[in-house]
Amino acid sequence: MGPRLGSRKPLVAVWDGIRCPLTYDFVVFAGVAKSVAGDRPLHFLFVPGPNGEISKPGKFPADEQEYRFRHIVLEAAPLFGASFTVCPDREFARTFLTGDVFPKGYTLDAPVFDYHTDLPVRLIKAGGKPTAPRPSAKALKYVKSYLGERKPLTVTLRHSRNPARNSGDGWVQFADESGLDVVFVPDTDQAFRNWPDFVFPQAAANMDIRLALYHLSALNCFTSNGCCALLHFSDVPYLSFKAGGDLTEKHWSELMIPYGTQPNFAASNQRWIWGPDTIENIRKEVADGIAR
Repeated sequence: MGPRLGSRKPLVAVWDGIRCPLTYDFVVFAGVAKSVAGDRPLHFLFVPGPNGEISKPGKFPADEQEYRFRHIVLEAAPLFGASFTVCPDREFARTFLTGDVFPKGYTLDAPVFDYHTDLPVRLIKAGGKPTAPRPSAKALKYVKSYLGERKPLTVTLRHSRNPARNSGDGWVQFADESGLDVVFVPDTDQAFRNWPDFVFPQAAANMDIRLALYHLSALNCFTSNGCCALLHFSDVPYLSFKAGGDLTEKHWSELMIPYGTQPNFAASNQRWIWGPDTIENIRKEVADGIAR
């Protein structure tokens, strides 16, 4: 169970294991929930499925589910200034659902699922703005002790089970030829190798440290990385290559971001690049990104 609730009635945001995935989709969901809460406290309620499952079935093996729940979902919640409760079963959740609940209309018996990219698009169209997570002061201090006065170009690599979304080979070549101060964040699955000094594996294993590094960087580059969601509603500069991932154009239209366009929550120093991270695209887009 998370921190104790205060005397004011919070908005209770429900993340239900029947369907909600253990991915950075939670950061999108949390950013909208925080904005809907306004000046009220926000409390996340993590509700398991009927058989105790904490993620929608079939996406991740059991050991990876547990790790992702602890180190993506539970690590992200405090970055929004929220408290949380992890329910041991579905019935335990009922006492929390007597006030304002997000998503609107959610009940245990008829769950409403709402966590996709169209969430912030709808909120902005309605005149609101999602809330970006903030790194802690201590995490910023830790990263400053590593960077000193540097403001690097930070490249977050992806090397996962899905080759279509993985980082290309051009990033190391670009770092070598560009003369820029480049810091690499490895994929979490590769974080514990023996890396050279220009790789910062600590950011791959701790979300608060990761977010602090992104905030202290001159520009951040991603390749279809879920962790780019940490910056979606911020004013921190980033480029997101292979932005379409492995989703179809029809799917992106359903998410209210037509393929090849920029989402309405992207700031002027943030850009989704729908093409691949070839060395030619990296050179061009980084130059444009630095100039913004």
